[in-house]
Amino acid sequence: MTDSNSAETPRPPMPRPTTASAVVEALSGVGPLPVFLSTHGQDGRAEWFNPQWRRFTGQADAASLGWGWFDAAPDDRHEELLDRWRRGIASGVAFEMTIAYRRNDNATREYHLRATPLNCLHGQAPSWVCVHVDAAANSPSLAAHTKAILDSAVDAIVTIDQAGIIRSMNPAAERMFGYPAEEIVGRNVSTLMPEPYASEHDKYLERYLATGEAKIIGIGRESEGLRRDGSRFPLDLAISEVDLGEELLFTGIVRDLTERKEAERQVKQAERLSTIGQMVSTLAHESRNYLQRIHIALESAQLRAVNDATLAEILGDIERASDALNALLDEVRNYAAPIHLAPRECNLATVWREAWQMMSPQRVGRLCELVEPPDEPPLVARVDHFRLAQVFRNFFENSLAACPDPVTITIKAAQAILNAKPAIEITVSDNGPGLSPEQRQRVFEPFYTTKARGTGLGMAIAVRVIESHGGRIKVADSTQGASFVITVPI
Repeated sequence: MTDSNSAETPRPPMPRPTTASAVVEALSGVGPLPVFLSTHGQDGRAEWFNPQWRRFTGQADAASLGWGWFDAAPDDRHEELLDRWRRGIASGVAFEMTIAYRRNDNATREYHLRATPLNCLHGQAPSWVCVHVDAAANSPSLAAHTKAILDSAVDAIVTIDQAGIIRSMNPAAERMFGYPAEEIVGRNVSTLMPEPYASEHDKYLERYLATGEAKIIGIGRESEGLRRDGSRFPLDLAISEVDLGEELLFTGIVRDLTERKEAERQVKQAERLSTIGQMVSTLAHESRNYLQRIHIALESAQLRAVNDATLAEILGDIERASDALNALLDEVRNYAAPIHLAPRECNLATVWREAWQMMSPQRVGRLCELVEPPDEPPLVARVDHFRLAQVFRNFFENSLAACPDPVTITIKAAQAILNAKPAIEITVSDNGPGLSPEQRQRVFEPFYTTKARGTGLGMAIAVRVIESHGGRIKVADSTQGASFVITVPI
């Protein structure tokens, strides 16, 4: 007798039988795994195979179901397999066996099969679930083959553990991020991320492990990476989870989007500039008609103002304004027009020396010096000679305008890496007053200038020229004077 007021000890719920259809539904989403999955009846007849079986054997669903799967096994082993099935099923517990399956090209490969009974309340299990694993899955040859695939992969592949610690990195990832594997393995993967991603990563891992809530696992997304040199770059990231039983790993496949993003930006810029160019061309054509009339009127007025110094000065101001407007229209048209390059292998020293020579009229009567790097080894890159000389000329013109005598312009060069490719980095510095914070921020902005006479398009055009070469231009840190760095691929 039990006390009606006492609490009755709760009993564990009875296990509910699992149907084969429920298993098929659960397994249908894992078809791409490199294993065969199947369900079978009590007598061993196949009821379902995952897509990997069909890809391996070439059998259609109808051919493989029932006893059709025996066709993928050697004929002389059919009786042995059937006998093993009957004894395993009679035992009512999971059993294992090894079977050699024939591929669709008639080559054979051994697989370890493990058959597990589905839950049942009593009696024989109505259905069995089988997992067929490649017998060579742990072989040294397969490991070597896998390593060769990873080493030759174009995309970067990084594997981390559930603490976020980098466990492996393939050569493509080493090149992409600039770290040798022996230096980065063992460090937190946040090392490869700029802020705010770096600070958020460990919290995201902890939340996923605690709740199973995944925001990016199994779904590709765009993010940013951080190279060893501190530069950020856009990337496409796809993360997959690898459950090894005793531990959980995450593999990230990373694709550098720098070139794609730059191409997209240039296409958008080209579209905008094309529109501006069409407008400016029309404006310049119409404006020149008026400017020409102004110029003719000015010449006529200047002839009549020979004895009137005040009027002559006013007319001179009008003429200079007219010339400046004409120059502005030309500059805007040059800025907006498409840049067509004619690249060839050039010694870069020859290019900047030509640009320096072109500045000879501006250097007359001034104390100016160009300090160059050694001629050896020669700095050779595939560039448009004329366009790159235009960039150097702009640097020199700005320095001559900003620096009091004596003017020293220094050029330094070094080998570099740009977007994981060999490049040459050239630094052009002067000994002038340097750039203010506002100038550093706006120096490449179209129409921004600190000159009394200037259109403010010179540096904006320089940016377009360098970027058309697949290069990069930036303001460099300098303790004295202005300093710019251009990087062009070799």
